[in-house]
Amino acid sequence: MRIKKIINTIAAFALLAGSLVTLSSTVPAQKSNDRILDEKRPFDFADKYYGDHGVDYAQIIDRRSGFDRYSVFDYIDSDVFRGVRILETRTGYDENGKQIFWVFYGYVDRSGFTRNASGEEAIKAASNVPVYFFPSAKFRYQERQSALIDRTGDNPDKNRLSLGTAVEVEYTRKAYTKEGQRMLAELLGNNGKSLDGLPIIRTPSEIGALTRYELITQRVRSISEPGAAQFIIARTIEDPRFGAISPDAFLRFTGDGSKPIDAEAEFFQEFDCLQKSGRYCREK
Repeated sequence: MRIKKIINTIAAFALLAGSLVTLSSTVPAQKSNDRILDEKRPFDFADKYYGDHGVDYAQIIDRRSGFDRYSVFDYIDSDVFRGVRILETRTGYDENGKQIFWVFYGYVDRSGFTRNASGEEAIKAASNVPVYFFPSAKFRYQERQSALIDRTGDNPDKNRLSLGTAVEVEYTRKAYTKEGQRMLAELLGNNGKSLDGLPIIRTPSEIGALTRYELITQRVRSISEPGAAQFIIARTIEDPRFGAISPDAFLRFTGDGSKPIDAEAEFFQEFDCLQKSGRYCREK
């Protein structure tokens, strides 16, 4: 597909230039030089861990600091993570269209990768994981739906930082025509309406089909856009139960500010159940 060519081109350029966790539990984790399986809450990675896996921590854009409203300082005895716990939880879809929760750690541009083999491997890993964003055409600085993280081509052993490439997906003018509306009717019935009123897109195959019919465009984020470098650190919460969603965590969702859009209301409900009971609503 065209998006893979775009991503591969970026990765190749970055290499020539030399340039969403294991998430925790409430039980204190033991020190480790690799992964921590006990700690389920999302902590930021330690500076050295970033460097060991190809990213210059000082070059991360919008990295969580503990001083911002998205994170707090917290104790963790670890060589992998540092004492900054991320509060903001985001909604999304995986490559199968399943609803997921994920955590944003920051953006990285080409200069943010270390100039060695680890940096080259990190760029390759990021190019294999498109993270699709869906900017609203009607509401400025808002997304019309939750992100889609496609880890089909991911190798977790080589992508310890959960790096990806940020891709923006927008509907074309054709989508607003009678022909476009007819073509989108089935998808709208299956997936529901986004904030803009057009269908939610839940899978990479839907992105591929809509691209072929010229109903959407895909664009890798440009380095020239403030705060929106093309590479992203986006860790999926593999199992959000049993304490992964802490009492002080909060959900970032697509909606009018007070409630999510109808098609994504389940995110809000499940987050509330997970935060209060440590289980999905359906498990009660």
